[in-house]
Amino acid sequence: MKLFTTVNVFLVLFGAVAAVKIESNSARPIAEPEIDPPIPTPPPPPQSALKKLTIDIGGGNFYVDHDGWGAGISDPYAVVTAFTTDGRRLTRSTRVASEEQFPRWNQRLPFGSGAWRSFRIKVYDSDSFGNDDLMLETPLVNIQDWLNHPIPLTDIHRPWQDGFVYLDELHLWN
Repeated sequence: MKLFTTVNVFLVLFGAVAAVKIESNSARPIAEPEIDPPIPTPPPPPQSALKKLTIDIGGGNFYVDHDGWGAGISDPYAVVTAFTTDGRRLTRSTRVASEEQFPRWNQRLPFGSGAWRSFRIKVYDSDSFGNDDLMLETPLVNIQDWLNHPIPLTDIHRPWQDGFVYLDELHLWN
């Protein structure tokens, strides 16, 4: 004995109605396709790849006053963002150096353990009113490249910027 399933489908196409009869020799319901299959999460890095990261920010030189005429001198602070190999990011910042064009922060910024890949430094002028002004931004710096061949950040700042930032040391250990 054969099992048949009959489905009547009515199509409306350009104002005309058409009837279509679909027959199947199986009484099993047809499985619906998965629309959004779950995305597998990458495995965590092995414990040997996890290292502690600290970045020591020394200071900077900023030749242009970003507060404007009559508003005082810039109040710079640095924001360091470190990126892991799995895309996680962690941000730390220095204190604000009030009315300084040549700030010396001399701060160690701890980032903790992770599979660290790169970092970026941005320096802002702290403003009491409105948004803080971006004074300087380095491109992404690969941490392993930096450890193998440290280059001064004065050599990698962007050309539209009027200054540079000192990175005293970068520590990566188990």
